[in-house]
Amino acid sequence: AEMVDNKRYTMRDIGKLEKRIDNLEYYTSLSLLEQQTESLDVIDSNGDSRFKNGFIVDGFVGHNTGDINSADYLCSIDMDNGELRPFFTQDSIDLIEKNSTNAARVSNNYKLYGDVITLPVIDHVPLVTQPYASRLENINPFAVFTFIGNIDLNPASDNWFETNRIPDLVNNIDGNFDIISRLAEEAGVLGTVWNSWENSWTGQSVSTLSSERQRGRGIRDITTETTATTVGQSRTGVTTSIAVSVDRQVVGDRVVSTSIIPFIRSRNILSQVKGLKPNTRFYPFFDEVDISKYCTPASIIQYTPIAGEFNDSLNVGGSATQAARMIDGDSQMCLNKGDIITGQTSGATAVVVGQQHDTETNVHQLYVVNIKGTFGVGEQIVGSNIAEDSTVATGTVNAVTLATAGGTLKSNSSGDLYLLFAIPNNDAVKFRTGTREFKLVDTPEVNGDFTSRGRTTYTASGILETKQQTVNAVRNAILVDEVVRDNRVIVQTSSRVVSDTGWYDPLAQTFLVQQPGGAFLSKVDVFFASKDKNMPVTMEIREVVNGYPGKNILPFSKVTLKPNRVNISSNTVTVNGGTVPSYDTPTTFEFPSPVYV
Repeated sequence: AEMVDNKRYTMRDIGKLEKRIDNLEYYTSLSLLEQQTESLDVIDSNGDSRFKNGFIVDGFVGHNTGDINSADYLCSIDMDNGELRPFFTQDSIDLIEKNSTNAARVSNNYKLYGDVITLPVIDHVPLVTQPYASRLENINPFAVFTFIGNIDLNPASDNWFETNRIPDLVNNIDGNFDIISRLAEEAGVLGTVWNSWENSWTGQSVSTLSSERQRGRGIRDITTETTATTVGQSRTGVTTSIAVSVDRQVVGDRVVSTSIIPFIRSRNILSQVKGLKPNTRFYPFFDEVDISKYCTPASIIQYTPIAGEFNDSLNVGGSATQAARMIDGDSQMCLNKGDIITGQTSGATAVVVGQQHDTETNVHQLYVVNIKGTFGVGEQIVGSNIAEDSTVATGTVNAVTLATAGGTLKSNSSGDLYLLFAIPNNDAVKFRTGTREFKLVDTPEVNGDFTSRGRTTYTASGILETKQQTVNAVRNAILVDEVVRDNRVIVQTSSRVVSDTGWYDPLAQTFLVQQPGGAFLSKVDVFFASKDKNMPVTMEIREVVNGYPGKNILPFSKVTLKPNRVNISSNTVTVNGGTVPSYDTPTTFEFPSPVYV
């Protein structure tokens, strides 16, 4: 037998080997860089090789080689990838469209669809055409309505940067290491800079079901499936500590720390809701907190039309900065849609966010916000004509109903509701950043039984940068960087409605997209033989599952038209022995932005 002497390594021995290997890799890379630099020929204008008196190499793993005291030292280093990058600062800038007219947009070769900018549409080419009809189909044959409102928030999200300046750091020339160390700790320059979390493993998903019952003209059970997935994450970072050194610093401005702002900042949000239960009071909740006192319903101007039609939905582009659209000088514009109406006698202004025409009483109403001045009864109002119609909208004021903050929120006879929500941020009420639910229900209890409801989400995130100015020159410390690693386990959840025994009974029509690469839909024409006096009609495009409408609604495809927008032909035809309006006058459902199918 032969004895084999196997050395048994302890964890301390392995740690020493790891450090030696790291040092070997570091100096090997430097040696290779030096060799490459030494063999590099620098040719002068005469074609002769320049003489290199000396050279320096840097693997870009830290700021040890560079002269950080120089005013010209403006760079950043990616320590993980060993890359030198330009010096940069990060900030959030709101972009506002320069143009405000379609003519200007055409000249710049683009078109504005709602809030989406695309290349101009040359022509509307029919994708599917169905010119034949054998009978009439009732959209709602049982006269049973599901009053689930569609809420449009403007803006629907908020991202911002804030800067906080701490007192200037004034260093004494005769300072010592203890003073610099204390100042560094107070300034927050020591600590760890982390990279983003990265998923390293994903566990098995666990699903739970929850149910809620809605009582109205029948019983509606809604079952929601919540899926929780355990995810393991890891991240790397660089820990900065201080060591003794003598350096020279000049006046500079630096970012001491970057942190997440924990609470949503105060901001005005415009809410336009359609499809609610008509003539019903609603109660607003944000993140399940009653916010009635922070909501202001739209004021109502009853008028007699003279010419044209006011607009409440088009984006005004570069005109969003007009004084009439600013709420108390607020630069965060939530009123970048709709006409500005101006009183020709009083000079008062307001922004149109909605309108209604009661066909039974023939009463026309404008829902307006941000009223500046006082509209007089009998005076003429003129719209700003953002739709660029040939006829400018005008009318005569018959009555004005002003609304105040905390007023009752009540839907009109068409199920529409318009309001401004001023997000609070005070000692009494404030909300954490992230995604928060905005909800309107016809019950004062946030989770009570309801017959009509609308809900959507609002997302907000903010970054706080703390900056400090450094002046004079002192003996300072050198910063030592060490790579560290951190791990965590989180649970990701998602919710979806898996069953809904409500009263939805839509009239559906399937179609097949055969164009290679799909198509963008701009509008759909539908032919109607009759319509309700007050109730609107909604059209949407859904995915098809096994020949039936699925649960996924395509983005931008949901359009609601009021009765005055539904066209009925004056001609008649005979169908199954009866006389009905002809199908020669379409009703056009135009999407706010192109829908990709």
